[in-house]
Amino acid sequence: RKQSLMAQPFDGEGRESRSQTPSELHKPRSMSAPSGHRSGVSVTEKVVRCPLCKEEMEKWQLDDHRPVCPDALVACEYCNTNVKRKHVDGHLRNCVRLPTMCGACQQTIPKCNMTRHLNNDCPAGSTYCLFCKKKMLRSELETHKSTCEEVRINCEQCTAAVKRSKLAAHLKSCNKTAVSCPHCGVSVIK
Repeated sequence: RKQSLMAQPFDGEGRESRSQTPSELHKPRSMSAPSGHRSGVSVTEKVVRCPLCKEEMEKWQLDDHRPVCPDALVACEYCNTNVKRKHVDGHLRNCVRLPTMCGACQQTIPKCNMTRHLNNDCPAGSTYCLFCKKKMLRSELETHKSTCEEVRINCEQCTAAVKRSKLAAHLKSCNKTAVSCPHCGVSVIK
């Protein structure tokens, strides 16, 4: 009589294996190491714990776990403070160097500089002209100074500092005002 040529399940030693119950399939068991490996190493010895978060994993997974370990320290990209990876979101909510958009001018400013920016630098912030005390946007101040009637400017004739609003009257009485000669057109100082 011929034997069946169907493959029979074998264990690692070339013997037919017996069927395992479902509970036996999930139990860790020691296995002989394949040839070329240390003998006597069990599967359970390949389980390691992450030194930071204490999560159990197979030894080969540890290198892949390190870059994502929730307890690993990472430097905040804005302030360089070392924070556990799992606390980065909380740190960013309070990070003083976090770039924050100014609601008035849309510039991005570190959170720690926002008050100074709003009070001193924001072009959309309000300020007052030091000369006429008129309130205006900070971005308009330089243009305003070039026309403000209270700004003192130098008389072109005598170099005296005179308010822009008073310059016309000053020029009428300035003792060094240049006038044109009605006969030849040459400018002379009075």
